[in-house]
Amino acid sequence: MTDQPIRVLIVDDQFIVRSGLATFVATEPTLSLVGEAKDGQEAVRLCDSVAPDVVLMDLLMPRMDGVTATKAILQNHPDVKILALTSFMEKAMVQEILRAGAKGYLL
Repeated sequence: MTDQPIRVLIVDDQFIVRSGLATFVATEPTLSLVGEAKDGQEAVRLCDSVAPDVVLMDLLMPRMDGVTATKAILQNHPDVKILALTSFMEKAMVQEILRAGAKGYLL
């Protein structure tokens, strides 16, 4: 096991959700917040520059949704672990993001 914290990128179009998750990450010494994105396009760009270990990915966002962003991120960064975030049980989208390569989801 490494002494380096897990590098986390948060992706959600809702500021309050990003803020809450960022606060949680900041309180956990084994985690390090390396960036926040408000949509999938921004997340894809940030992955190139901040090299996260884990991406917390919202499903429904403007410009680029979580499924499309997951596919794009994993194409260039196959070792990144993506966890989908959703505030409701959208079974079809959850299944789609898991097929796209997400490792799991949080309601």
